[in-house]
Formats: sequence, structure tokens, C-alpha cells
Amino acid sequence: MPRSDTPSVRPRAPLALLRARRGRLLALAGLLAACAPPAPVPGGALDVALGGDWTSAGGAVRLPIPTAQGDLALTRSLMLPEGWDPDTRAVLRGHATGWRVRASVGGREIGTDAGGLRAFAVNLTGALRAGKNTLGLVVESPRPDNIVPGKTILTMTAYTYRQPAKGQVAARGEVWLELAEARRIDDLDVAYVDDVVRVSARVRGAEGEVVRFAVTRDGEELARLPDATVKDGVAEAEAPWRGPRWSLGGAESPFLQYVVATLPNGATRQVRFGARAVTRDAKRLALDGTPLYLAVRRHVYDGQRDARSEVAALAALYARAGLNAVELHAALAPDAFFAAADELGFPVVMTPRCDGRRQDDGTLRADDDWAAFVQEGNARIAAAGRDHPSVVLWNLEAPAEDGYPALYAPFSKAGAPVVDLRESNGFSDTNYVRMRAEAPLPAYINELAFKTDLFGGTAMLARLGALVAEHRAWGIGITLPHVLHIDATAPDGAVTNPDYLAGVQAMLAAQNVVPLPTGVRRGPAAVRVTAARADGPAEGEILVLEAPGQAPVAAATDASGVATIELDYAGVATLRVLGRPARTEVTLVPGRYADGRWEPSVVPLTLTLE
Repeated sequence: MPRSDTPSVRPRAPLALLRARRGRLLALAGLLAACAPPAPVPGGALDVALGGDWTSAGGAVRLPIPTAQGDLALTRSLMLPEGWDPDTRAVLRGHATGWRVRASVGGREIGTDAGGLRAFAVNLTGALRAGKNTLGLVVESPRPDNIVPGKTILTMTAYTYRQPAKGQVAARGEVWLELAEARRIDDLDVAYVDDVVRVSARVRGAEGEVVRFAVTRDGEELARLPDATVKDGVAEAEAPWRGPRWSLGGAESPFLQYVVATLPNGATRQVRFGARAVTRDAKRLALDGTPLYLAVRRHVYDGQRDARSEVAALAALYARAGLNAVELHAALAPDAFFAAADELGFPVVMTPRCDGRRQDDGTLRADDDWAAFVQEGNARIAAAGRDHPSVVLWNLEAPAEDGYPALYAPFSKAGAPVVDLRESNGFSDTNYVRMRAEAPLPAYINELAFKTDLFGGTAMLARLGALVAEHRAWGIGITLPHVLHIDATAPDGAVTNPDYLAGVQAMLAAQNVVPLPTGVRRGPAAVRVTAARADGPAEGEILVLEAPGQAPVAAATDASGVATIELDYAGVATLRVLGRPARTEVTLVPGRYADGRWEPSVVPLTLTLE
């Protein structure tokens, strides 16, 4: 064959052949992806905070917000890593957001639930995919048609207490996405009884496996509880507790810690707890065996400023007035409010408006569907309060309704004593009239609302002094008149009625009522991350914070590419983006409460993502 001086040229494959080859390569890639293990959920279960900026038709809306007019329609992006298993359990949850919520993914409504005082939950399992997802959240104002689905029942005070009012919505609490694998720890309950810590873990997909329990703080294992085998979905353990206790006013040294439960595959769950026991008999309330007469004032959290700053100001001002507890009277308070009360040793009296079938016009109507709805809501409220040592009394503004004996049963397992309308009252001047008539007083005097004028020639403080002196001998507590007028929202802690405050303090001191101790107290540390891509903010990225001895915590970047993650921890931790290998070390320093202020400690961090 003659030699050619022209270099040979490989003929170009036909376009159809190239497309076929590309199709085979894509199919092979898909097969390999299908064979690869799915992207794991850190810790087996991860709560991803969804605070910050959401997008609405009118622009950015930052959660939490105090109150909005009309329905609130919000969206935000969520990025899930390659290999994400769409069957991963995903539940959108929220506190103090109401009234009805509707959740969607990619514009398709997935589910709905009622909020208000009860935490809401919408199951999104199967709707999320790898890559970018668009989450939608619609919060509806109370209307006659959106209480119990399929039934027209008037809006009423249970779970809303007219907050928000008709035509308004509130999103004052946290919203988060719970992600969980099939083999996981769903929940932890911790109780402290007779110097013993008792832990119960609800477990999925690990029947017969051993759960390891430990008590940790700042990466140090303070105590080990016995390992426990999962039986019928539950693992339980208990051990004597010799560590610090949660007490009135707390202490400068740390007194809160985490119980951490871990499965053999590394799946973990944690809950922060304070060791304390609240008990009562017919006439007394006791905190760890020491009698405590509750001197209380009602408060409504309006969401105008962050919960920790609000609670810090309240605690300092209540202490000045000689008080020792705050009553949340059907208030839409976020979980952060209770967390701050835990951190300050500030007792909370919970008064959920859970009066079953009571309608707007005050009448009771027999309705089994409504009773079932209320009972489920009561269980959610009780479950949220059970995790906080600051909740020392459940004051149910409801009687035991005939025909519905289980309506209020969840509160009996909520970690604190319970009183209902058979043992508490206090509207208007009822109790003062009872006292003058030498009639028995209730165990708890709730929502005392004396008028500001004179009564029988006796000024209000004298009337209060006589009433407390009578009740103090055997009752468990009193909610004082709302005319105390502490302006907790003023930056300087102004008191609009200082003479009255001083009089209340002197009156309570004369009755040997123990005021709330104050001082420097520890709070959580925080990391604030600003993430960006070349084309702008990195919205929807899940940031995971991992610290030794702790379960991972997470938050998703908002529409501005910003996310804040909190953890009660001091020491070195690592931060990473879910689905990316790179890790960044951060040193966490706890924030602190001092002089009626919350002083956060926030580590700023900037991430540039490719």
C-alpha cells in the first residue's frame, strides 16, 4: 500500500451515534447513582431551623414576626445533596405560629395543620428531591371554615386566645424541618424524681438494638446511664443524679446539661434538661422539697423583640417587685422563651386556654370531633412544656367536662403539677369577698384583677397584703393584678408605676415570699454564617454544627444566604455544608445574662461556595 504524506483523519461519528453513546453513559451514571448509598442524615435525625428571610409577594419577610394582617404566604429554597433519598422522613414543624398553616413543595400543597398554642406538623415525606426544592408556607388567620377540616366551627379562644385576632396571623416562634432516616431515635423524655434521672427514648427501625445514654456538657461526659435494649420501640434507663440541680433563680455555674442517646449506627438524639422536682399536695407546692409560694404576674409575649432579651428584662424586673414566676396566659410564646426561662431559673406558670367546646359566645356545645381536636392539641402543648424545667405549674382554665374525661389527661404527664377551675379562680374581686366572708380560698388564685379604686376604705396594696397573708399559709400561689405595669419592652427597663412596684415588693417581703434571685447566668453560643455563590447569596444550604459529645444541630441559609445556629456549648466545634466534605472549625463561647440583659455571643463566619 503506498505511503501517504497526508496525516490520517478519524472519521466523525454520526450525530445519532453520539446521542446513543451519551444516552448509554447517562444510563450507566444513573445505575451507579442508584447503587450508591443514599446521602445520610447526620445523626440519623436532624432538625433544620428555617428562621430568617422568606420570600413573599410583597418582598422579604423575616421569621419570627410579631403579627401580620391577613394570610401570610411565604416561600424559600432548600438544597438537598446528590443521592438524597426521597423516602427520608421530612416533617415541617413550628411553634407559636397560627392559625392554620398549609405547606407546599414546588407549588404543590402537601398538607395542612392548625397552629396557635399547639405546635403544627405537616408531613412532607416523599415530596423532597436532591437539588433545589421550593418550600411554601401559608399561614391563615382564624376563620369559621379553617378550624377542624370539613366542619364549620366558630373560632374560639382555645389555642389562640384571640392572638392573633380575627384577620391576623402571628409567626412568633420557630419553624424547622425535621429530617430523619428509617433507623432513628424519634424522641427523648427525661424526668427527675427522688434524686434519680429517668430517660425514655422512642426508637424506630432498631428493635432489639442497644441504646447508649450519657449526660454531657461542653463535650464532657458527666454521667453514664445504663445501656438499654429497644423493646416495642422504647428504650428506658435510670440512674442516680449527683450533678447540679435546677433551682429558683439558677446559679452562675452551669446547671443545665444534655441527655444524649445513641444507636449502634451512630443515630443520635439529645434533649437539654435541668434536674428538678416540683410536687404539690392539697395546700403546698414544693421545689426539690422546699415549699415555694408562687408570686406571679401574667405576661403576653408580643414578639416585638427576641425572646431571650424579653425574658432577661422580665426576670430582672419581676425580681425588683418581689415576684418569682411569670404566667403565660394562652400566650403565643416560642420555644426560645422557655429556653431562656430554663437558663435563668425563672419559673413559668402555663395557662393554656384549652376549654374544649367553649365557643366565641361563651356557650358549650357537645361536639366529639372538636373534643378530639382539643385533646390532640393539649397533648402537643404538654409535650412541648415537658422539655423545660422552668414550667412548674399547669393552670388549666377549664373544668373536667362531663363526657370528656380524657380531654385534659395529657397534662398529668407534663412534668409539673396541675390545677384546674375546681382549684383555681380569681376573676375580679371574688377572692377578697370570699376572704371577708371567711369562705375557703382556692389552692391557686389565678388572674386576680382588682379594680384600682378603693374597696371598703382599704387601698389595693392593703387588700393584696391581707389576701396574700391569708392565702400564703396554705395556698400554692397567686397571680397578682395586671396593674403592676412593668414595661419590659423599654430599653432601660422602665417601670410605669414605680410606687406600686415598691409597694408590692414590700408587701411580699413582709409575707416572707421568696423573690427571684438574679445574677450572671449562662446562655447558648451561636454561629452566624453568611454563605454566597458566584451569582449571589447561597440560599437553602443546610449548615450542620457538630460538637464532641453532642447530637448535630442545623439551620438552612435564608433568602439572604444567612443562617444562625445555636448550641449550649463551650469549646471547639466544626461546621459543614450538608453534602460537602469541607469542614470549618469554630470556637463557641456561651452568651450570658447580666443586669436584665441578654448578651449573645455570636461567631461570624463567611463561606464562599462553588
